[in-house]
Amino acid sequence: FLPFIDSRTGDVYVGASVGQEMFTPDDITVADPPLDQQPYAGVLFLDFTFAGRDVNQCSGWKLRLGAVGPVSQADAVQTEFHELIDDDVPEGWDTQLPTEPLLNVDYNLVFELNAVRSEGLGVRFIPVVGMSVGNYFTGGGLAGHAEVGWNLPDTVGALSLRQGIDPVGLIAATRNDRVSVSLFGGGGGFLVGHYLPLDGTVTRESRSVDSEPIVGFLSTGASLRAGSFALSYILSYFSKRYETQETNDDFGRVTVSWSF
Repeated sequence: FLPFIDSRTGDVYVGASVGQEMFTPDDITVADPPLDQQPYAGVLFLDFTFAGRDVNQCSGWKLRLGAVGPVSQADAVQTEFHELIDDDVPEGWDTQLPTEPLLNVDYNLVFELNAVRSEGLGVRFIPVVGMSVGNYFTGGGLAGHAEVGWNLPDTVGALSLRQGIDPVGLIAATRNDRVSVSLFGGGGGFLVGHYLPLDGTVTRESRSVDSEPIVGFLSTGASLRAGSFALSYILSYFSKRYETQETNDDFGRVTVSWSF
């Protein structure tokens, strides 16, 4: 029933995931953090992904439902975890963004351009273009990455460029009967109309900072796939996301997925 996805001409995939995000300013020991820093924000969400693959391209839709604010319980989770590892306890959660429901729709178009596919060895380039509308994120993005590896599976899925490049997120929808190992790297950028963790809530007054209208990123990493299991480690570097940000973002991420 979705545009650009037709089960009569290709394969259709459906996925679901649940997540919790925590955003804090640079110094979590201050009860009333500066207004020019990333505000405290907790997000709890459920994502539904619908993807259709036809020949060497894939269309992916993602529906995000959830809530931001105290209802996410991000403050309790982070506080208890920091106490468990004997780290600084965040003191500013009383200033977090207020409760607001989330509704977001993302669309991504992914291409697969094979450069080499011989005796298990594969090299390919994957361009990605996407756009999003909703009170969590409104904007668009363009990216591409190269991947080299052994027994590369087909490209399927939907990608959120806000988190950098994650080939497992693109490919984990398909079962890979052979063990696959690969290295990848690439980059891109996105235009920002509204990003809730920085720009604040839409229907209620909240803390906020001014998002940069254009954000660029680079990602690199490695992945392992075997049967229905997929594992990857991704290291991403971002340009500044808001005007008064003192240092650029860089973080590592481990992705584990299972397909049925």
